This record gives sequence, C-alpha cells and structure tokens, in this order.
Amino acid sequence: MRFISLSLRPNLVLGAFVLMFLIMPDTRALDNGVGLVPPMGWSSWNSLVDLALHEATVREMADALLAHGLDRLGYRYVNVDCGWSHVNRTSDGQIQADPLRFPTGMAALGRYLHQRGLLFGLYTARGKRECCGRTGYDGAEDAQRDANMFAMWGVDYLKLDSCGKNPDAHETEWQQYAYMRDAVAATGRPMYLSICEIWVDSMAPPDACRPGAVVYSPMPWLKQGLPVGELGNGILVEYGNNANSWETIVCMMRAQALLTYDNLTRPGIWNDNDMLTVGCSDHVVDLAYTPCKIKGAWLNAVEDRTQFTYWVITASPLILGNDLRYMSPATLETISNPEVIAINQDPLGHRGIAVFHSDPTDARGVTVFAKRLSGTGRRAVAVFNLSEKPIRIRVQWDWLFFGEGPWTHAKVRDLWRRAAVGGSVE
Repeated sequence: MRFISLSLRPNLVLGAFVLMFLIMPDTRALDNGVGLVPPMGWSSWNSLVDLALHEATVREMADALLAHGLDRLGYRYVNVDCGWSHVNRTSDGQIQADPLRFPTGMAALGRYLHQRGLLFGLYTARGKRECCGRTGYDGAEDAQRDANMFAMWGVDYLKLDSCGKNPDAHETEWQQYAYMRDAVAATGRPMYLSICEIWVDSMAPPDACRPGAVVYSPMPWLKQGLPVGELGNGILVEYGNNANSWETIVCMMRAQALLTYDNLTRPGIWNDNDMLTVGCSDHVVDLAYTPCKIKGAWLNAVEDRTQFTYWVITASPLILGNDLRYMSPATLETISNPEVIAINQDPLGHRGIAVFHSDPTDARGVTVFAKRLSGTGRRAVAVFNLSEKPIRIRVQWDWLFFGEGPWTHAKVRDLWRRAAVGGSVE
C-alpha cells in the first residue's frame, strides 16, 4: 500500500498527480457544438438581483471582467439573469426588454459584449412567469418566438428556469424544456442551454448531512430513463439553493459526494453546482435582499477557496456571482489561478468523485475527490478538511483508482501554491 502523508488545517489541498490509469466516459450529450468544456463567466443574479439590475451596471461588470484579465483565463460569458424582461409581452406576443432597465435594448447589449470578445447570456423560464414575476414562455409557440428573438439579439447562453410553471399545462416539465431546446436548434444559432429544474424530491439539506443519506442526480428524470444529457448543456444539481452560506456549501458537497448514480458529465453536458458565491462578502449592493446579502452568512477567504476548488474538481461551470467591480486581492487570487482553472477545463470532461470519507456519518470530516485528466495517466486530487481542527491524513493510492495497474511513482504539484511537492512520490 502506498500513500502520501498530509497535514491539513481546516482548509483544502488541490494537487495534480501524474499516474498511469485513465478511463473514458461514455455519456451522451446534446450535440449543439457548445459546452465542450464547462462554461466560465459571470451572472447578475447574486449581486444585481431585481432592483439593482440595469444595463449600465451590466456593462460595468463586463468592463471589470476585462480589466482584471478574467477573459484571458476563460471567463467570457456575461449572463443577465431574472429581471431584464418586461412583465408583459408586446401586443403581437413578442418578449421584450424592460425599457427602464435596458433602455437601449438587448441587441445593443449583445453587440457591446461581442465587440469586446465576450459572450452574451440571458434568462428565461418555462411557464407563464419567471422566478421574479416577469414573462416566461408558455408552450411551443412562445418558445419559438422567444428563441427567434434571442438569436436576433445574439444570445450565446440561455438559462431555463422553472419557477413559473403553468398549473394548467398538460405538458411535462421535460416537454416544456424540450420546446425551447428544439426552438433554439431551429434558429441555427448555437446557444449553451442551462437547465435549472427544481428537484423537490432530491433536495439534500438537511437530508444530505444526515447519516447514510443517498442522493440521486437528478432523480425524477433518471428514474424515467430519459436522456438527460440530450436536453441541455448543463443540469442544475445543487441539492439546496446556493446561498452565500457555509452550511449550504457543506451540505452541497456532502450530497454530491454521496451520489450513487451520475451520468451528467462529459463534453457537452455538465453537472452544474450553480453560480459561485466566491467574493460575495467583498461588496454588497445596499438592497433589502440579494443572494449575496445574507447577514452573518458570508464566506471567508478560506471558505471561498474551498467552494471554488469543489466546483473545479466536480467539473461544474464556473459562473461567478460576485460584484466584479469590487474584489479583494484574496478573491481575485482564488478565481484567477490558471493551474486550478485548467483542472476544471480539462477536455476529457471527467467529474471528480469522492473516493474517501474519514467518517461516512459525519459531514464535517475529511473527504478526498479524484478526477481523471486528459493525457497519459494524469489525475487531479482535492482533499477537503471540513472539520474545525487540523487533521493529519494519509492519502492512499488505492483511493485514487490506482490499484488496477502497475506503477512505481508519481510527480505531485500543489496547484494553489503553484509549486512542485518535493520530487517523485513512491
């Protein structure tokens, strides 16, 4: 038995291991030419929800993204979430922007982003209303009208939410999403499709933190044998609305560590942990509510880095939700480490899985995730210490899928410190 001995503070370790074993995934994915690696970018929901959302502010966020050089690291999507559209459609049934919030219109915003080398994301929802009370798409005709408009505006990313489901509709949730998928395909414009379903019977908190919890992802559609990967490019599997709360993050990590069936990750389809809350505490718009403004629940810099590492190792989209105009040095350092980002963007598209728990009955112990990488026998390993005390742990090779074939040694690199760990490890 071979192992690495580590001393862990209440923190995390992410390292790249060079080893001699590789497995290719075989999940089917939506063949629309986008999402071959997890998308990276920024979304307005966490920091500019509702009253703070305005086209001038979105442009400022895009400018800040460029000023920090985040686009060169892969952050290219600028996604305008709920609140951009008018409460009602036009007299001829067309979706329209709120003229007070987006006075020059969505096509102009799309051009602004594209001229700067960025990509344009928008939000909609199945059913009569979106999550913030504005108009959704209700049926196949609405879906096609809206998709045509989105294509004309130059939309590259479309988030499909589910708050406004129509109780009178005879279609299933799957069919309602499929309407928009097919409508977008008919426009001929490639758009990344992010499916944000509400999985009432597979939400984890508080269940994810109970002893012996079993979680499926996403349970209803998989039980029905539906080809989930062919519905969109990303499927929300957060198991608890991703608030800016450490307890929420711990439960989400615990839930996905306990997944017993997962076929949602490969190039073209990603297991979406939802928007990141990294950096939320750096600056909060003074409103009654934003997801970033949960008093007493802000993540500290270590917790931010833990969350980011977890999103990376599980091949989740990296969609920032903080105010990019006001970022601390610690936040910028966390979200801009190119070696860590490369693990998330690895073209093999493997979702890291939990290979060790120090105590299966305790969500606050040590968990080890391993992720296969492209190339000859490469691995990324993340070790999370979620307890309140320092822990010493031996990371055994057998936990990391290394027992299947012969090998003699490995080179180890600490990606957060961006330095080699000694020489070869045997």
